[in-house]
Amino acid sequence: MGAPLLNPPKEPILLYLCCITKEKITMKRYYLLSLIMLVLMGTIHGQDLKAHLNYYTFLIPEEDPYIETCMLVEGRSAVFVKNDHDKYQATIEVLILFKQGEKIVEFDKYEFNSPELTDTLSQVNRIINFMDQHRYVLPNGTYQMEITLSDKHATQKPYHITREIVINYPTDEIALSDIMFVDSYTPAEEPSMLTRYGYNIIPSVFHFYPDSRKELSFLAEIYHTEKVLGAETQYLVSAYIENEESGERLNAMGRSSLKEAKPVTVILQKLDIQHLPSGNYQLVIALYNEANELLLEKKQRFQRSNPLYDVQADNHNNFSPVNTLITTQISLDSLRKAVNCLIPRASNSEKIFIQYTAPQASRKELIQFFDAFWTKRAGNNAQSAWLAYNDLVQYSTKKFGNGIHKGYEMGRGYYFCKYGRPDHVVGNRMHSAVYPYEIWHYYNAGNQRNVRLVFYTRDIAKQTYEILHTTLIEDINNPHWVYMLWRQESAAYIEYEEANQTFDETKQSFMDYYGNKILEEFNSPY
Repeated sequence: MGAPLLNPPKEPILLYLCCITKEKITMKRYYLLSLIMLVLMGTIHGQDLKAHLNYYTFLIPEEDPYIETCMLVEGRSAVFVKNDHDKYQATIEVLILFKQGEKIVEFDKYEFNSPELTDTLSQVNRIINFMDQHRYVLPNGTYQMEITLSDKHATQKPYHITREIVINYPTDEIALSDIMFVDSYTPAEEPSMLTRYGYNIIPSVFHFYPDSRKELSFLAEIYHTEKVLGAETQYLVSAYIENEESGERLNAMGRSSLKEAKPVTVILQKLDIQHLPSGNYQLVIALYNEANELLLEKKQRFQRSNPLYDVQADNHNNFSPVNTLITTQISLDSLRKAVNCLIPRASNSEKIFIQYTAPQASRKELIQFFDAFWTKRAGNNAQSAWLAYNDLVQYSTKKFGNGIHKGYEMGRGYYFCKYGRPDHVVGNRMHSAVYPYEIWHYYNAGNQRNVRLVFYTRDIAKQTYEILHTTLIEDINNPHWVYMLWRQESAAYIEYEEANQTFDETKQSFMDYYGNKILEEFNSPY
């Protein structure tokens, strides 16, 4: 996984398939090749299966809510093999569980295929990304959604995704569905599984909008206004964008409309974001009654990269330090490297500048950004702060780099540069039952205390550790991290697997023993 950088996907061709499950009824899948995006790939075989998940909840009027899952698999990460039609195709196996505690409320197990490719392995240079959509009816409640994806033709470990899902649609209150960002919607000539309200609607898996995207399309549904306000009573629906960091409302990029109260009101709109600068934002949908009182609002986060209108870059251009922290003799390439290594401590808007503006920025712009970065954090001590940080960067490269990626781009190196040296480190690199792992403990990490981070690697030769679990707020929190450390191909595990064909008490006690030892290290790493 490496460092959690802002790394939005390149633009792929999407294969879209979709299925809805209600009770025991399953409708057939529908395929549509969407030419929204394009990516060129050089190989059919991926190293590890890579998938991206998004989900939304809606309500079926007078019935139950449902959750809609959208998964995109990166074609370059899947294995394509010849099928019975003498064409190349990838197959993904999916297991999805919705649990409350240990009870499985709903589940599904299925396979979905990529489109067929006619070129030979040596000729294929376009690998499409393909998407799968399902819908599951679930009552109001809190669920643990667990999804396991595996490549049918590969030997690598399955890809696990876990999310907590809260579904809450009261019957006697005004309610808003989740806000679904939409890649495209077009009038439907014939009804299909993509059709809603007379349109074929393709949801967006990613909430990242590069400068090539000029509009933000979205879908939401409003429920029960007639029960609360009275039938045909008018109310105002306002959709606008606000800056996530400052909370500033961008009124120029919004629209409002009067609606009449009824059981379901559909909001399917576009906002012009052509002049929206780079940064983190939220799309807000707010409902107001006739007295202009707020009834309800919902927000959905998204990121924008738009260097031409980048306010952050303009702020750097206006910064004029008395003495620059960077020698004027430094090469442009070294200057860009000095800016790039700031990623671990950069704010979200600074990360956008570093990743999307800095590669084309001038020497003056880079120096202004660099000086502003450190002066904002350390004032008159900016020089010493940079030198101390650079020591961490150099050490992380030697200790955690792998020759391809810098140390600060790797899991351990990223957090090492972000928070400094950990106060305690424990781990095990030689145990046959679990993957090599390290547990780091910080007394203080930023503004948080008593922080723990878990790193592990499945690549024993390269020892490229990735982050598995943290106690940091708004960072990776993985409730199954102990289980994911378990090396199921280990000799010790196989011995118990062969001796006990079912998951019996002996095997459980074996796993509990080592699992408890790991938890003891996690809870008391010193």
